[in-house]
Amino acid sequence: MKIRIRLLFAAIPVVLFLTGCGGVTVSPVVKPAETMVFVPSAASTPTTQPPTVEPRRPMRISDVVTIDDLSAITGYTDYQYLEPEYNHPENGEPAGNFWSVYTATVEIRFRAHARGGVEKLEDYRTAANPGSLVWVESPLWDSGCYYMIGEYDADFVVTRGDECFYIGFIPSAYPQFDPVELGRSLMTMFIQNSDTYNGRKK
Repeated sequence: MKIRIRLLFAAIPVVLFLTGCGGVTVSPVVKPAETMVFVPSAASTPTTQPPTVEPRRPMRISDVVTIDDLSAITGYTDYQYLEPEYNHPENGEPAGNFWSVYTATVEIRFRAHARGGVEKLEDYRTAANPGSLVWVESPLWDSGCYYMIGEYDADFVVTRGDECFYIGFIPSAYPQFDPVELGRSLMTMFIQNSDTYNGRKK
């Protein structure tokens, strides 16, 4: 009895092998395709997209200082505007000059730095004539100074946070003004207009 059972189990793989070789095709089982049904929500409400706000382009000097702004301070009206080679508003360092073909000495130079405030001021004032530097206070800036460079040129430079603002001019072209006060007036206008352009309060 035990011998017959063992022969029976030994014969099963042989039968299965012969069956697989007999050309019988086994069809794969195919599951029916699933159909997705979308059920609309009973309380669906159309959403309102917020308006797209275009980013403001980097500030240029011509955005914040105009010929009318300068004329209101100096009384001179024949300014023309140009942008020097070192004008880089895309890097946070805009620069612009106002000058005249009739009187070159009336030129006023503006420049701003979005970063490196105190370091920039220190770099600028290294060119000051010995004994010419005057510190100027204002609630609009953290620190500011006026100084002469050489015989004719003057700079007025201030810092506010990490920002630095620079103005250069020739005091002898505006003899009716005290040079320090002229620099203060120009810088006040420069910063206030920059704040307005950038959406800050004055």
